[in-house]
Amino acid sequence: MAGVFVALMCDVGTAVGLEFSVPVTSSLVRVGGCLRSHSGYRYGFEFVDVNPDQRETISKTCRTLPLLR
Repeated sequence: MAGVFVALMCDVGTAVGLEFSVPVTSSLVRVGGCLRSHSGYRYGFEFVDVNPDQRETISKTCRTLPLLR
């Protein structure tokens, strides 16, 4: 699960489209998601319908980000 800060109120269970940049590619990552939890405007979401290329980009990003700190 990942998190995002959203400046509007949404219901848990809402399907969303996510578009974000990551440091391992110059292309935007575009995936589907589902809101799973929230606290105020902070939302936890689950990626859904992720293809193998998107999964690899997200996985590579998760391995790389700690090295950039």
